[in-house]
Amino acid sequence: MNESTINDLIPVLISSLILGLILVFIGVWVSSKANLGAPVIARMFSKKPISKLINGTSIISSILLAILVALFLLGLFELQSEFYPISGKISRPSKSFYALVSFSAGISEEIMFRLGLMSLIIAGIQYWKKVENPSNKTIWTGIIISAICFGIMHLPLSKNFVELTPFTIGVTMIGNLITGATFGWIFWKRGLLVAIISHIAFDLVFHVIGTPYT
Repeated sequence: MNESTINDLIPVLISSLILGLILVFIGVWVSSKANLGAPVIARMFSKKPISKLINGTSIISSILLAILVALFLLGLFELQSEFYPISGKISRPSKSFYALVSFSAGISEEIMFRLGLMSLIIAGIQYWKKVENPSNKTIWTGIIISAICFGIMHLPLSKNFVELTPFTIGVTMIGNLITGATFGWIFWKRGLLVAIISHIAFDLVFHVIGTPYT
């Protein structure tokens, strides 16, 4: 990985982390109105034992789901490369770099797109409809819209590695729509902490073990 690539990626990561810190405050407030958010953090202020705060089965099943989605997408990349090979613009970063990014992205992106944006969309629809509790349709609207934004955010990153064509844009958007919807569902059902852990597991499998566009 050359120095110019590092210089291109570092500002993106730093800006994502800064935006994430801002959205964490907005997200905690907004998500409480949408009955979403970070239940483990909220319960830390109660007298419940830690064993009641973290459901090991939910964490393990969510990690397995994230891994299955990563393997599925890697399989699609392999299939696509047989019929429509895509040449990379530059060599991909090292696995150690991606391991570090997996943790930073797992935290910052879940705060930004699930705790922040997804919750904001759902709370906005609630306010517009003047309802106290969001319906499943409302929550899925928030999941899909935030997943689309999640895909759009990844287009500048994809541009560093491949030429942006209708095909590569479509691949990026569809792949991130699938992953964004998966993380959104986990956030909805199991909270922010489990969504972060699952996101990290996905990135480690997809980017460290697997290497699309090589």
